[in-house]
Amino acid sequence: MVTWTGSARNLFDAARAAAMECERTRRMLMTMELRETSGGSSDVKVSRGHVSDPMRKVDARLDKETLWEQRIEENESLMDYATCVLYGRNQDGKGGIAVVLGTACADALWWHYLACETWERAGEIVGYTERRCHQMRDMTMDYIDAHGFDAVMDGRGSAT
Repeated sequence: MVTWTGSARNLFDAARAAAMECERTRRMLMTMELRETSGGSSDVKVSRGHVSDPMRKVDARLDKETLWEQRIEENESLMDYATCVLYGRNQDGKGGIAVVLGTACADALWWHYLACETWERAGEIVGYTERRCHQMRDMTMDYIDAHGFDAVMDGRGSAT
């Protein structure tokens, strides 16, 4: 699991960037896979003395796929860490921001940072205004920075 040493805001900004990068990388892989199957017949083509390789597109995708899958794995690890901060290490309802500040805070942040929704849309989903989501974000970030990631993931410092 990732260990984060920066601020809460930096963690969630990095997690949002990671979520966007994962989505973009998956789209690129899908596009490359579609190109392999499109483009007419699989016959070898000869043009100006050059024989084309019908497996060239597959080979190119496989080369990139290894690198991109590693990138996706690293990004998903960061996203998992941020999710643990929101919902606890085991996501069993016994830790995270969901316990110490409430599920509304955790859910609003999850929708914005990890599902890459706008604050307006995240607010609609959780039933709060965009302004209230910003307030919950600020309160959550301050809380995490004051108590530390481990304490928050374990649900320590809550009023319960």
